[in-house]
Amino acid sequence: MKAKDPIYTFDLMDRNHENRIRFHYVIIDLMADLIGGELRSSDDAVDAKWFTPEEVEKSEVTERTREFLRKIRFIR
Repeated sequence: MKAKDPIYTFDLMDRNHENRIRFHYVIIDLMADLIGGELRSSDDAVDAKWFTPEEVEKSEVTERTREFLRKIRFIR
């Protein structure tokens, strides 16, 4: 992959049972060009996979992910 410009940014706070912040994530999604190699997960994910728009619609993804994919017009 060759990273390009950021296209979407948001943050996510993971809270414990006392509503205290456990983790605060800042997510910056970049547009990228596939220039070669093999898709694989790293230390930040259990698995990695390419999805068609139809597969995303049937998958369990967060509403923020759906919002992002709508914004970039990958799904409706």
